Amino acid sequence: MGWSLNRPKTLRFPVCLVRIVLILIAPIAFPQDGRGECIDYSQFLHWVGGVDTPGTPYDVAVSGSYAYVAGLRGPEAEGFSALDVIAIEDPAAPELVGSVITSGFAYSVAVAGTYAYVIGSQLTVVDISNPRDPVIVESANVTGQRIAVAGNHAYVVAVISS
Repeated sequence: MGWSLNRPKTLRFPVCLVRIVLILIAPIAFPQDGRGECIDYSQFLHWVGGVDTPGTPYDVAVSGSYAYVAGLRGPEAEGFSALDVIAIEDPAAPELVGSVITSGFAYSVAVAGTYAYVIGSQLTVVDISNPRDPVIVESANVTGQRIAVAGNHAYVVAVISS
Protein backbone atom coordinates (compact mmCIF):
# COMPACT_ATOMS: atom_id res chain seq x y z
CA MET A 1 0.00 0.00 0.00
CA GLY A 2 1.59 3.30 -1.04
CA TRP A 3 0.47 6.82 -0.24
CA SER A 4 0.69 9.45 -2.96
CA LEU A 5 1.67 12.93 -1.80
CA ASN A 6 -0.11 14.41 -4.83
CA ARG A 7 -3.65 13.31 -3.91
CA PRO A 8 -4.75 14.81 -0.56
CA LYS A 9 -8.08 12.93 -0.45
CA THR A 10 -6.34 9.54 -0.53
CA LEU A 11 -2.93 10.23 0.94
CA ARG A 12 -1.09 6.94 1.05
CA PHE A 13 2.60 6.31 1.32
CA PRO A 14 4.79 3.74 3.00
CA VAL A 15 5.84 4.58 6.53
CA CYS A 16 9.18 3.07 7.46
CA LEU A 17 9.58 2.39 11.17
CA VAL A 18 13.19 2.63 12.21
CA ARG A 19 14.55 1.41 15.53
CA ILE A 20 17.07 4.03 16.61
CA VAL A 21 18.62 4.72 19.99
CA LEU A 22 18.74 8.45 20.62
CA ILE A 23 21.00 9.93 23.26
CA LEU A 24 20.29 13.49 24.27
CA ILE A 25 23.63 15.21 24.65
CA ALA A 26 22.44 18.81 24.61
CA PRO A 27 19.36 19.32 26.78
CA ILE A 28 19.47 23.06 26.09
CA ALA A 29 18.35 22.31 22.52
CA PHE A 30 14.78 21.79 23.73
CA PRO A 31 13.75 24.82 25.79
CA GLN A 32 10.75 24.33 28.04
CA ASP A 33 9.62 27.96 28.12
CA GLY A 34 7.53 27.82 24.93
CA ARG A 35 9.50 30.43 23.02
CA GLY A 36 11.04 30.10 19.56
CA GLU A 37 14.32 31.87 18.93
CA CYS A 38 15.94 33.16 15.71
CA ILE A 39 19.73 33.00 15.72
CA ASP A 40 21.92 34.55 13.03
CA TYR A 41 25.11 32.58 12.43
CA SER A 42 26.53 34.51 9.45
CA GLN A 43 29.39 36.11 11.45
CA PHE A 44 28.96 34.51 14.87
CA LEU A 45 26.03 33.20 16.86
CA HIS A 46 23.82 35.92 18.25
CA TRP A 47 20.14 36.24 19.07
CA VAL A 48 18.04 38.01 16.42
CA GLY A 49 14.40 37.64 17.47
CA GLY A 50 11.79 35.33 18.90
CA VAL A 51 8.10 34.67 19.31
CA ASP A 52 6.12 33.11 22.14
CA THR A 53 4.26 29.93 21.24
CA PRO A 54 1.00 28.95 22.96
CA GLY A 55 2.43 25.68 24.30
CA THR A 56 5.64 23.71 24.68
CA PRO A 57 7.46 23.38 21.33
CA TYR A 58 9.13 20.06 20.50
CA ASP A 59 10.28 20.42 16.89
CA VAL A 60 10.53 22.90 14.03
CA ALA A 61 10.76 22.62 10.25
CA VAL A 62 11.41 25.60 7.99
CA SER A 63 10.11 25.98 4.45
CA GLY A 64 10.29 29.24 2.55
CA SER A 65 9.42 32.13 4.82
CA TYR A 66 7.58 30.03 7.41
CA ALA A 67 8.60 27.93 10.39
CA TYR A 68 6.30 25.05 11.36
CA VAL A 69 6.39 24.16 15.05
CA ALA A 70 5.01 20.93 16.50
CA GLY A 71 4.30 21.05 20.20
CA LEU A 72 2.15 20.34 23.19
CA ARG A 73 -0.89 22.46 24.01
CA GLY A 74 -2.01 22.31 27.62
CA PRO A 75 -1.08 19.78 30.29
CA GLU A 76 0.36 16.51 28.96
CA ALA A 77 -2.43 14.58 30.66
CA GLU A 78 -4.95 16.21 28.33
CA GLY A 79 -3.06 14.83 25.33
CA PHE A 80 -3.56 17.40 22.62
CA SER A 81 -1.04 19.30 20.57
CA ALA A 82 -0.80 21.70 17.68
CA LEU A 83 1.09 22.67 14.59
CA ASP A 84 1.88 26.39 14.81
CA VAL A 85 2.91 28.42 11.77
CA ILE A 86 5.34 31.29 12.27
CA ALA A 87 6.13 33.87 9.57
CA ILE A 88 9.88 34.44 9.52
CA GLU A 89 10.22 36.98 6.69
CA ASP A 90 11.64 39.37 9.28
CA PRO A 91 13.85 37.28 11.60
CA ALA A 92 13.94 40.13 14.12
CA ALA A 93 10.14 40.02 14.43
CA PRO A 94 8.78 36.52 13.72
CA GLU A 95 4.99 36.32 13.98
CA LEU A 96 2.61 33.47 14.85
CA VAL A 97 0.18 33.52 11.90
CA GLY A 98 -1.68 30.20 12.01
CA SER A 99 -2.19 26.96 13.88
CA VAL A 100 -4.20 23.78 13.88
CA ILE A 101 -4.94 21.49 16.83
CA THR A 102 -3.85 17.87 16.32
CA SER A 103 -5.00 14.80 18.23
CA GLY A 104 -2.70 13.27 20.80
CA PHE A 105 0.89 14.43 21.14
CA ALA A 106 2.98 16.16 18.46
CA TYR A 107 6.71 15.53 18.83
CA SER A 108 8.12 16.15 15.35
CA VAL A 109 7.28 17.84 12.06
CA ALA A 110 8.59 17.59 8.49
CA VAL A 111 7.53 19.69 5.51
CA ALA A 112 7.41 18.58 1.87
CA GLY A 113 5.72 20.71 -0.75
CA THR A 114 2.37 21.98 0.51
CA TYR A 115 2.08 19.43 3.33
CA ALA A 116 3.37 19.27 6.88
CA TYR A 117 3.68 15.82 8.46
CA VAL A 118 3.31 15.75 12.23
CA ILE A 119 4.20 12.63 14.23
CA GLY A 120 3.53 11.79 17.86
CA SER A 121 0.58 9.73 19.05
CA GLN A 122 -0.43 9.51 15.40
CA LEU A 123 0.67 10.69 11.96
CA THR A 124 -1.21 13.81 10.91
CA VAL A 125 -0.95 15.31 7.42
CA VAL A 126 -1.68 19.04 7.25
CA ASP A 127 -2.31 21.05 4.08
CA ILE A 128 -0.16 24.18 4.40
CA SER A 129 -0.84 25.60 0.91
CA ASN A 130 -2.22 28.59 2.85
CA PRO A 131 0.17 28.77 5.84
CA ARG A 132 -2.13 31.20 7.63
CA ASP A 133 -4.94 28.61 7.57
CA PRO A 134 -3.46 25.09 7.93
CA VAL A 135 -5.99 22.26 7.50
CA ILE A 136 -5.73 18.61 8.56
CA VAL A 137 -6.35 16.41 5.52
CA GLU A 138 -5.46 12.95 6.82
CA SER A 139 -4.34 11.06 9.89
CA ALA A 140 -3.12 7.54 10.46
CA ASN A 141 -2.62 5.32 13.47
CA VAL A 142 1.19 5.48 13.38
CA THR A 143 3.15 6.59 16.45
CA GLY A 144 6.69 7.89 16.62
CA GLN A 145 9.13 10.43 17.99
CA ARG A 146 10.67 11.90 14.81
CA ILE A 147 9.71 12.10 11.13
CA ALA A 148 11.43 12.90 7.85
CA VAL A 149 9.88 12.96 4.39
CA ALA A 150 11.72 12.27 1.14
CA GLY A 151 9.94 11.77 -2.15
CA ASN A 152 6.83 9.65 -1.56
CA HIS A 153 8.06 8.16 1.72
CA ALA A 154 7.81 9.21 5.35
CA TYR A 155 10.48 7.88 7.70
CA VAL A 156 9.43 7.60 11.32
CA VAL A 157 11.63 6.99 14.36
CA ALA A 158 9.59 4.78 16.66
CA VAL A 159 10.30 2.74 19.75
CA ILE A 160 9.38 -0.83 18.90
CA SER A 161 9.17 -3.33 21.74
CA SER A 162 10.61 -6.72 20.97
